[in-house]
Amino acid sequence: MMEEEPEVVVFKHGEDFVDFLKSTIAREMTIVVLGLCSVNYRGRAQSKLGEGIHVVLVKSDGAVLVHGPEGYEPINYQPKTTSLSVFRNGEKVVLRAVRSRPYEELKIVFTKIYSAVAFKTHFKPEFIMYGKEEDLRRAVIRNPALIEEGLKVVEIERKVRPGFIDLLCVDKEGRLVVIEFKREEASISAVRQLYEYVKALSNELGRPVRGILASPRISKDAKSLLATLGLEYKRLDLRKCMKYMAETGLEKFIKQ
Repeated sequence: MMEEEPEVVVFKHGEDFVDFLKSTIAREMTIVVLGLCSVNYRGRAQSKLGEGIHVVLVKSDGAVLVHGPEGYEPINYQPKTTSLSVFRNGEKVVLRAVRSRPYEELKIVFTKIYSAVAFKTHFKPEFIMYGKEEDLRRAVIRNPALIEEGLKVVEIERKVRPGFIDLLCVDKEGRLVVIEFKREEASISAVRQLYEYVKALSNELGRPVRGILASPRISKDAKSLLATLGLEYKRLDLRKCMKYMAETGLEKFIKQ
């Protein structure tokens, strides 16, 4: 099938950047900006990113991400937005992304724009991933009892200071549970990663948090360290997870 050509709008120097952002956001276009900017976040926590050259992405669904020159993870992000607004503050341009529940505000202040482009595509190919850690997580999201009876999913990719928690759940007793998935044998480094996530979330919320490492196998040293740190292990068979997904409608599940 022939893919339809994307609609592309390039920001030209001398144009009004506020008008560029407002018009492309209104048309639900994906926007990529390279600019000198600072970022302030208010919500479940607070953070400030000093002025520097960053790449800002505004997705067609309203998600906003701020990237630095290294790494694949965003420095700041707003995964869901209730409103996006753009206004001028003196010589600077402010992009404000707000999420109402829970309340979060991401404010990006641009001092200089080096380049900006917006595009809109109409072709959405299906994405299917097989045999990955993501498949383990998808199966557990579909059926949390694969880990533990009474478990309920609270959030996917929960951001904490060390990184992103694979899956955040709550058990039948109301305790928060951090779950880290590994496709192959879980090592000591995986245990340490889980421990850092649990410790960070517990410190952030001021309450005890359980930690579960889920994988097909675990090394002897890793299992020993788990016990020492008060963490838990759950064996997940990748083939069984894939079979479960297929039996419950893999194609339908992948699209959810």
